[in-house]
Amino acid sequence: MKKIVIEGGHPLNGEVTLQGAKNAAQKILPATLVFPGDYILKNVPRIQDTHALIEILTFLGAQVCWLDEHVVKINTEHIVTKEIPPEVTATSTGTFLFAGALLSRCGAVKIWHPGGDRIGKRPVTWHLAAFEKLGASVIEEKSYYEVRATRLVGNCTISFAKPTANGTVNALIASVRAQGDTFIKNVAPEPEIQNCIAFLQQIGANIEWIGEHQIRVKGVERGSGSGEIDIIPDRNDAATFLIAAALGHGPVTLHPVCQDHLRPLLTVLKDVGVRVESCFHHGEQAFTVQCDEFRATNIEIMSRPYPGFSTDWGPMVQALLTQVPGTSLFHETIFSQRFAHIPEFINMGAEIHHRDIPDDDSIYNFVRTPGLFHAVQIQGPSKLYGTVVHANDVRAGAALVLAGLVAAGKTELTGVEQIERGYEAFTERLTLLGASIKQSENSLGHDC
Repeated sequence: MKKIVIEGGHPLNGEVTLQGAKNAAQKILPATLVFPGDYILKNVPRIQDTHALIEILTFLGAQVCWLDEHVVKINTEHIVTKEIPPEVTATSTGTFLFAGALLSRCGAVKIWHPGGDRIGKRPVTWHLAAFEKLGASVIEEKSYYEVRATRLVGNCTISFAKPTANGTVNALIASVRAQGDTFIKNVAPEPEIQNCIAFLQQIGANIEWIGEHQIRVKGVERGSGSGEIDIIPDRNDAATFLIAAALGHGPVTLHPVCQDHLRPLLTVLKDVGVRVESCFHHGEQAFTVQCDEFRATNIEIMSRPYPGFSTDWGPMVQALLTQVPGTSLFHETIFSQRFAHIPEFINMGAEIHHRDIPDDDSIYNFVRTPGLFHAVQIQGPSKLYGTVVHANDVRAGAALVLAGLVAAGKTELTGVEQIERGYEAFTERLTLLGASIKQSENSLGHDC
């Protein structure tokens, strides 16, 4: 069994290179299927999620080759639609984006329910409703879906009840070749979606933003046949190393970053006494992070859709708040089961309690289940102690590693494959900063 062992108490300093965005690559890789052609993607993260999507591309007939460590060339001239094995679709939420891509390209797709983190249900109802709006028929079985359309037709409005990242992308990809104009409302304006739209525009799609949360897609028959895109920096990777640097006191320089994508987190870091200075590193925007002492504060954070405080930052910032003097509150509104790591924090010595929040169903992106709590109160600073912990999702795994960095003694983490899904060379980069951290084995993929 793979494991990560961390010996806490080591200061961090130096510089770290951040990876390309997992959630942007997750959307752009399926989008390469829409039009036949040759495409080059740069700054692609070498993580398990990426490899799972590339495996699907190859399975469907694409020719895929790594030109450099983070540059991949994809030829999608000869694609066939066929059932993607359930064991592959279970590896990532991004696998369901092949539904929209294959529907657009081939007019038919059979696909199993997506996998990914165990942080709450990820219903695809809105995805399927968008396909039906475009004229597709949907057959829904217990674990898979068959979607078919002789001809996708726009001339409609797809309006999501609440912002949905992958729902938006599936509707977008499916409508790119649909006849007529398709309006998509309540679009999640996340940077990763904007990155995907920029790629689609470059390869011939006619997509126009007509407001902060609305886009218009004019269907086209053919694309340009070629194109390339730079995957944006990963804001979740940046958040993880910003918090690691704060816990390790620094100074640590992180690059490349996009400050606009991180503003809610930067505000929290400033409030608790962390100094984050914007600078440039070899022409790229960068941050230098340093923290001599955390400032006492009673801070309240609520996860919200972009541009609010990202749900993905929650577990890591909770690890930080265990070390901040004062009583903090974190309220999760995006995913219903995002606190599975809290018992692990408590086992390490953190003082964390469930909090009842007044009923207001309008703020939640999910239907609440009786008995599940959606807010925690964190009393800091807590003396943490190393123990055996388990990662149940990508960000929880990173958060437990961060807690291990400040815990007395050794922390042993299992569920390492969760971290590998979303972070490239995670332990290696922390080691370069001075952390005492080792992974039992390395299992990332290979070049073609």
